Amino acid sequence: MHCLGDYYNTAHLEKIGLKEAPTERAAYEDALTELKKAGTSTPFWMPSKWPAHLMFMSLLWQFGGELYDADGTKALWGSEPGVQALSWMVEQIDKGFSPAKVALDSQYAAFKNDKVSLTWDGIWQINDLKTNAPSLKWGLAPIPNIGGTPAVWSASHNFVLTSQAGRDPNKVQAAKVFIDTLSRQSTEWAKAGMIPARNSARQAPEVAGLPQVGLARDLTAFHFLPALAGVGDVQSKALELAVAKAVLKQSGPAEALKEGVATADQLLADNKRKYAQ
Repeated sequence: MHCLGDYYNTAHLEKIGLKEAPTERAAYEDALTELKKAGTSTPFWMPSKWPAHLMFMSLLWQFGGELYDADGTKALWGSEPGVQALSWMVEQIDKGFSPAKVALDSQYAAFKNDKVSLTWDGIWQINDLKTNAPSLKWGLAPIPNIGGTPAVWSASHNFVLTSQAGRDPNKVQAAKVFIDTLSRQSTEWAKAGMIPARNSARQAPEVAGLPQVGLARDLTAFHFLPALAGVGDVQSKALELAVAKAVLKQSGPAEALKEGVATADQLLADNKRKYAQ
């Protein structure tokens, strides 16, 4: 599986007496203030596009919110936890920790070029930093607990046995052997920056020391999108646009989320009819 992580510039943090990124809200915000004083004018850039929506979902869960109801008929991310999550993102611009209107991927490029102290991004960036920024001194930590409960957006690669193949016991057994074999070899998969799902693979010596494996110390922090048919369209056509509007200061957080939820609820209703759930 893969998730967001908090990449930090160790040289920048050393200037303010830290060895790694803080993991709690007060300490994190204090560090950003001290980083500005130490010469990094905008230490934590806030994107309006990717991975802004992943940051928002992580914060939503941290503040105790949920994305959708159990039936998949209502979007819940416009609730008070959602407003708190999106407001915190906008505050990073208001406080001067981030420039306004950060272009797509600019926050990561700035981190890669030693201009940004902290950035939240997927663990798939690990190998890119190793290969294309060999002189950069960096570390990786779980994203900080801003809302009160550790939580982070996560996703995974999945193997599926179709119902058609499931009718043949020989194919079922062959599929089990195939999946088990790949899972046992996920120490190799981990070298691409992923976190092995298999417990024994995460504990293997050649994997245990990889940067991303430290993010799996608290498995309860990993949160996933619900298994709703068509949820990807709802995310891209409603949630992502609402987050972008607020971060770009085109609308306040509460207003942007309210408008986005109205669109999301209509899309959810359309999906119910389309997929006959």
